Amino acid sequence: VDLLGADVDDVVAMGRSLLRDGVVAYQPTLITSDEGEVVRAIDVINRARRTAEGARILGVHLEGPFLSPRRSGTHPAQKLRSPDLDLLERLLAPGGVSTVTLAPELPGAQVLIRAVRGRCVVAIGHSAATAMEARQAFDDGARVVTHLFNAMEPMSARQPGLAAAALSD
Repeated sequence: VDLLGADVDDVVAMGRSLLRDGVVAYQPTLITSDEGEVVRAIDVINRARRTAEGARILGVHLEGPFLSPRRSGTHPAQKLRSPDLDLLERLLAPGGVSTVTLAPELPGAQVLIRAVRGRCVVAIGHSAATAMEARQAFDDGARVVTHLFNAMEPMSARQPGLAAAALSD
């Protein structure tokens, strides 16, 4: 479900629908978009969260914009960004973000991981990382992988990649 264009009523209605289907808590995900659109969507989700109606919102998952162009999947390539701590701080400023997915092999990603690892869960995803780059990201504070085996390099004997690093850590 794309929540980038949603309003508070849309998010509350979704939470009610999820609860009717037996989902008691969820983490809405925002894909890569313009900074203003993402900040607006975080604000909408935060306001919906305060209504305490429907399934409980655990926090927002920012899936991007610091993703590999080689493994961007459905994320609009023209909106991907190089790791930028100032931009990430602006995206985190409204509060409510619980997870950030990024590609650890991008120059500057290590700085982002170390800077925010105590404030939200850092996930690795949409990545062309080698196993060594992924292990370094885990050592720096990344904790989970976003949709394992999808939008990442395939595992092989010579190039085990992110998936193997995640499964062996």
